[in-house]
Amino acid sequence: MSKPLASLLAASVLAFCSAPQLCGQTIDYSRGAKFWPRLDTYRVPEVAPADLDDSAAPADMIRGGKLYLSLQDLIALAFANNLDIELARYGRLEADTDLLRAKAGAQLSGVQTQISTLSTGQSVQSSGARVGEPRGQADGITTNASEQATGSASTGNAASFFGTQVTGLEPTVSSTMTFVRTSNPQISDFVTGTNTLIQDIESYNLNFSQGFTSGTTFNAGFTAFGSQNNNLRNLFNPTLTSDLSVSVSQRLLQGFGRAVNNRNIRIAKNNREIQDTQFEMQVIVTVSQLQNLYWDLVTFVEVASGRRADLELAELLVRNTKRQVELGLQPRFEITRVEAETTSYSRQVLDAENDIRRQQNVIKNAISKFGPTGAALLGVEIVPTDRIEAPQRGPVEPVQDLVESALRSRPEIARTQMTLTNSRINIKGIRNAMLPSLDLTAFMRNNALAGTVNPQIANIPGVGAPNPFFTGGFGTAVGQLFRRNFPDYGVFLNLNVPLKNRQAQADMTRELLRLRQSDIRLRQEENNIKLDVTQAVESLRRARQNHEISKQARELREQMLEAERKRFALGSSSIFQIVQVQRDLAAARNDEINSLNGYIRARNELDRATGQVLERHGISIEAAYRGALR
Repeated sequence: MSKPLASLLAASVLAFCSAPQLCGQTIDYSRGAKFWPRLDTYRVPEVAPADLDDSAAPADMIRGGKLYLSLQDLIALAFANNLDIELARYGRLEADTDLLRAKAGAQLSGVQTQISTLSTGQSVQSSGARVGEPRGQADGITTNASEQATGSASTGNAASFFGTQVTGLEPTVSSTMTFVRTSNPQISDFVTGTNTLIQDIESYNLNFSQGFTSGTTFNAGFTAFGSQNNNLRNLFNPTLTSDLSVSVSQRLLQGFGRAVNNRNIRIAKNNREIQDTQFEMQVIVTVSQLQNLYWDLVTFVEVASGRRADLELAELLVRNTKRQVELGLQPRFEITRVEAETTSYSRQVLDAENDIRRQQNVIKNAISKFGPTGAALLGVEIVPTDRIEAPQRGPVEPVQDLVESALRSRPEIARTQMTLTNSRINIKGIRNAMLPSLDLTAFMRNNALAGTVNPQIANIPGVGAPNPFFTGGFGTAVGQLFRRNFPDYGVFLNLNVPLKNRQAQADMTRELLRLRQSDIRLRQEENNIKLDVTQAVESLRRARQNHEISKQARELREQMLEAERKRFALGSSSIFQIVQVQRDLAAARNDEINSLNGYIRARNELDRATGQVLERHGISIEAAYRGALR
């Protein structure tokens, strides 16, 4: 990486981390707000606006209207500014919110496993059907040569909606207050002493509930009921009744145990790791595309240089032909022949230069959040400083070793294995739903009564004086509650036995079938990786051989052109033969350039197939989350 870019990125990382939720320094969406009674429990969480400004601008690297970039510089700028990578950084944050849902005992919404290639893009189609070749011939750089696998899917958790439902883990306080006046006509005044019973009622209720991953539910409640009426025969009026209760319920069969009730939490934590592997896959795809974009630009530049050399040879032939005509050694129509050939090369030079400009725009879109028309890059020419090295025959690593390395390194395998782990965790909850439901509940309640003696009691014959123990107000009632003067307690067992249990059997069988299918998919993925590696090794071998043949062909065409010129000088050749040999040399030169491009692509594909892209460029995933390489 160039020194200007290195210092620029160091500053840009600090600017990038001003959005703390992306750098993981301040906000952890898996923790949520502080515990009640802090008001932030009820506030909308802080989510900073999307960062749509370039974190690292390449202005310091532009000299004379040209941006000089190495491949490593290009990747570094993309890590700071590429929108595909920027979009993928939010995946971990979304997974954190799912973990927060799981901690509350809620169902999971799942994580996305989609790869974005919209901003990085693909290499342009050359003006000719092949890079640097006239239209109508085979193309060495095609659109899908720059593509990577971009499977779009979602790792959801539909299975968590089946089986035993997770116990709610969110502590909750609830309260009700009631103020009511009733007026009820009575068919007899024997009970109330009046034909119209009028009551003013106040009731207050406060409850706390909390679930636990063991399948236990705890409830505590306080109730106060105040009443004042015109009942002449009540001993106390007004009256206050209250109770203080505690109950504990434990699921003994269905819904019992932490393995069932914390499964969504474990799956959500695994999903965070899946999201990390997904981000790694996004980085690999983006880096692979950036390599293709860069080397395609290098190839376009080399093709344009070759076309200019072809044009220079054609122009030299025009000048030599004119001298031959002036000396009477060639007929005048030969000038027309060679000038027509020159116009063809001129058009090919224009096409090659147009390909360079179009490819530069694609690269600008990949390294700037403002696209190719952003103020920093508008009108700037990108000059690649790296060149494709001729393939060297190094030590050949056995294919089996490369396959084993790929199976260890490819993030797809880790993601699939983690998904399988989630499926096995979910099966525990679905299997548990096949059991009968047996719940044990123990409760304890203290009751209290207090009130003011009804003065009308003295006028009722045969009614004694009220017990002074109950005389009083709220304090009297509370004292009775905590002294447990009037306790209730009990134990309940609730058994529910489905006689056919068809739904649970269907759910369990379906998940087992899906698990077996997942085992097959894992093997398919492993085999596909093995095929990727073997095909990549074969492609690299073929690309190296193709370059050697193309290089030899170009050298032979140069020798043939030199020989043809000597024959022409001796009068044993013709302008037509010179033109034909020059065409053959131009085609051979172009083949050699494209063979180099094919080789570098084959080498990059082998790195991708073996999972060595990040290691090859010294890329750290944690640093990539921050917008840096390492």
